[in-house]
Amino acid sequence: MAEPIEFAVTLPTTPVMAGVARVHVASVLTDTPRLDDALVIASELATSAIRFSGAAEFTVTVGVLGERVRITVTDTGRRRWIERGSVDPFGYGVGLVALLADDFGHDRTAGTSAAWAEIIRRTS
Repeated sequence: MAEPIEFAVTLPTTPVMAGVARVHVASVLTDTPRLDDALVIASELATSAIRFSGAAEFTVTVGVLGERVRITVTDTGRRRWIERGSVDPFGYGVGLVALLADDFGHDRTAGTSAAWAEIIRRTS
């Protein structure tokens, strides 16, 4: 099976970096009809890392495999993930990601937390 082509950038967890995360995603997905969806998703996932992880930095990775795009935000913090169908007491971020993404989730490994969302690039 083919591996996705990945483009990653590591950023400090300061509020202005959500915008930098969007610029990173936009620079990778220039020909994607669903670019607006991807930018909102990237912004929400980055904002979650910035506001709630407690980590000094986070990494935004854009993986492209055919028509599928995966945006992943990874950090070493201890942020809590709001599960599907739950009410997010901190805002609307997870709800927006759920609405715009074709799939999304959260993976936690030893010392690392990764929130991800996938979109299909075509609009039809």
